[in-house]
Amino acid sequence: MTTTAALLLIPRHGAEGAAGASAIGYGAGGIAAWLLVGRVARSARAEPPNRRA
Repeated sequence: MTTTAALLLIPRHGAEGAAGASAIGYGAGGIAAWLLVGRVARSARAEPPNRRA
């Protein structure tokens, strides 16, 4: 994602475009991590603990 944004933004906006591309990449990574953690947390709650007698 960062590379694509950089290729689109840097030629026209220079260093500011690079900063924007980096921010877009970090934002996308944060959203992906948030979604993944939510998914793992839901699956952990859905499975009962494995208890031995």
